[in-house]
Amino acid sequence: MVKHLIQDLARALHPRLAENFDIPDTDNQDADLFEKVVEAWQTHRWLKVSYRPLNKTTAHEWVIAPLWFEPAIWSDSNYVICHVQMGNTLKWMTLKLDRIEKVFITGDKFEAQPIDSILNTLQKTWGIWVGEGAPVRVVLHFDLRVLDRLRETRWHPTQKLTNLDNGKIQWEALISEPREMLSWIRGWGADVEVIEPNFLRDEIGAESERMARMYGRMNTQRKGFI
Repeated sequence: MVKHLIQDLARALHPRLAENFDIPDTDNQDADLFEKVVEAWQTHRWLKVSYRPLNKTTAHEWVIAPLWFEPAIWSDSNYVICHVQMGNTLKWMTLKLDRIEKVFITGDKFEAQPIDSILNTLQKTWGIWVGEGAPVRVVLHFDLRVLDRLRETRWHPTQKLTNLDNGKIQWEALISEPREMLSWIRGWGADVEVIEPNFLRDEIGAESERMARMYGRMNTQRKGFI
């Protein structure tokens, strides 16, 4: 039931969007949650939700306005783009649908956002994640041998490519939540070096050291084949 519901929603947003949704099997409780979120989006009503972020033991209690739905094309997750009431201000946030534990539709209505406004906000995100802070400058140095692969896709609306004197290619962009880039960066292996921000460089560096130890590559005096 919920599969058809979200597929119908996707078709309403865009005829081909439904093909991109990888919708997991759900039980009756999950279906009821999804239906309420979609109903609130259709009727422009605020939702009270209980949301448990990744790796957190307690859930947040938020009042949200569901504005848009998006699949993550690199994973099997689906998200709701929303306004969240934070005191007297509204903040853009992206909530993973299967982390919503409880839903209550209020009687209060919110003002629907023009799709152009929503898309303009999403332009400064990596994928569809909207962070709470200002966008961060991310700088990556790629090996020249992956230049064609790097150029064949526009990975982010704010990206800029620069040829460096050392033969590397500098890729930079403004990203709201750089940690969501980790799996993409890992996919380039040793053909990419994280330059900025420092916390992202440190995280990738630490992972590389763990992998080197795992495969016995930390000893530079390894014997060669005879």
